[in-house]
Amino acid sequence: MLDNENEYYKAWLLKLDACGDLVWTGCPPIVGVEELQRQDSGYKIYPNPMDNWCTFERINAETKCTLSLADVTGKQLWHCQMKTDQHQQTIETSQLAPSSYLLQVKDAMGLLLWSTLLWRN
Repeated sequence: MLDNENEYYKAWLLKLDACGDLVWTGCPPIVGVEELQRQDSGYKIYPNPMDNWCTFERINAETKCTLSLADVTGKQLWHCQMKTDQHQQTIETSQLAPSSYLLQVKDAMGLLLWSTLLWRN
């Protein structure tokens, strides 16, 4: 995209799968018809879209992690810390307005491990 002075803007592309999971960011080096493949993350959230609750699961529960749920403006609405041996966390969503939400999983140092989009009908 060009502005009035013929300078280029940088842009980010986000690709989501059918569940709202982030598949890749940025611009792939070669644009073609092949789909980019991602490895299983070991995390899942269901149901999506959510009604009154949703459940987060992780396969590897060897470390603590923090879950946070934010609205489309980035405002954090909910968070919790999962214990080392905790594989599952239920999230109450009945008070959320119909919209899109971002769920993030971070390690003990705050490093983002996984994120996904959720929808509330």
